[in-house]
Amino acid sequence: MSIKATIENYELIKRLGSGAFAQVYLMRDKSDHNLYAIKKVSKNLLKREGKIEQAIRERELLSSLNHKGIVKLYKAFHDPSYLYLVMEYCPKESLSQLLNRYGKTFPLSIVKYYTAEIVEILNVLRKSNIIHRDIKPENILITQDNHLKLVDFNCAKKLSSRKTMRNTFVGTLHYVAPEVIKNSREIGHEVDLWSLGCIVYQMVVGSYPFTGLCQEGVYENIVNGRFSFDSDVPVEAKSLIGSLLVIEPENRLGSNSLDDLKAHHFFDGIEFENLWDKHIPVY
Repeated sequence: MSIKATIENYELIKRLGSGAFAQVYLMRDKSDHNLYAIKKVSKNLLKREGKIEQAIRERELLSSLNHKGIVKLYKAFHDPSYLYLVMEYCPKESLSQLLNRYGKTFPLSIVKYYTAEIVEILNVLRKSNIIHRDIKPENILITQDNHLKLVDFNCAKKLSSRKTMRNTFVGTLHYVAPEVIKNSREIGHEVDLWSLGCIVYQMVVGSYPFTGLCQEGVYENIVNGRFSFDSDVPVEAKSLIGSLLVIEPENRLGSNSLDDLKAHHFFDGIEFENLWDKHIPVY
């Protein structure tokens, strides 16, 4: 007979992070001594904010995905006060932390490889009709062997057969797509392509593509597509970013097929097959 999982089965090591409804802890399983990242979600907060369905959806989506570029969910359980998601632990750092630590733009070879891995992750999501809606460096972890892994499916949602969903404002300021800000009736996979363009820009230029003196100023620049490049940005990077940061969602490269995006000359020399089995250049 299997033993019911409880939080008492785990030893607390430290807190890894926190959000509006949850905290994430590094914990050790007392039986197998393995380390896990455990997301602890308050039921009271979920009920108060009407987010119970969202929490259930995150668990279901993570359970349905199996890829080296997506964090693995091992189990989920609950007690009277909290929901717990027992997930794979990545001990290194996030892409955001790497960007801050590196202190300058990445070598183009690294940018190309990491962009290719994000594209492949988006390909996995698209095949499952899932949009993440919060693609950003903070939600991309770097593994011990320097590959990427997408986390935090709190905002993710599975699309209907129409490939679109009713728009609700979720996302993060500097990475949110213009159609989300403009409260378009429906959105689709293209919102993640926009976020990808913002991340590539950040890796190449070293700053956000859209800035402003206040939040409203940033939003205004996003909906009008106002961004610029430094003179030393490689031509192929400018071309890729410009094809992703397009105001009209249907005109973004990859909106019809991610094969179109993979065929861009920015990825010349990149083999998309088995990316996670290949050596990442040292940075």
